[in-house]
Amino acid sequence: MHECCVLVSIEKSVAKRENKPLSAREAAALEKWRHDVEAMNLELAGLQKKREKALVCKAMRQQAAEAAASRRLEKESENRHMSEAGVLALVDLRMRYESRIANHSDTVDSVWQHIHKEFVTMCDDVQLPRTDARAVGSLRSK
Repeated sequence: MHECCVLVSIEKSVAKRENKPLSAREAAALEKWRHDVEAMNLELAGLQKKREKALVCKAMRQQAAEAAASRRLEKESENRHMSEAGVLALVDLRMRYESRIANHSDTVDSVWQHIHKEFVTMCDDVQLPRTDARAVGSLRSK
């Protein structure tokens, strides 16, 4: 930063002296300062690129960690035991949607989406323990 200020002051003094030639010492000093500022600008550009790469890597690591946490939570929800009331509610919902599951015009996945929605609503309305809430895949495997 200091070098930039010095370079600016040297260039201003050169501009004031418009028609007067620089002495060899002043020209050498001016050229040295220009070279130093250019080197610092290149170094700054390199550091900015490194910072951008680091930010991208950090974002990628964070996304990977979030995905791993999501998979872990889903796996835990699959392994967690469901309450007796939850099992009975799931069986009841499955029986109510049996005709749609047997009907080939509906996809089984869409039917399980409806079952999941109703099951989660029951958990949210405190008809079932909140711990019984599961992902669609976990409900299908139960």
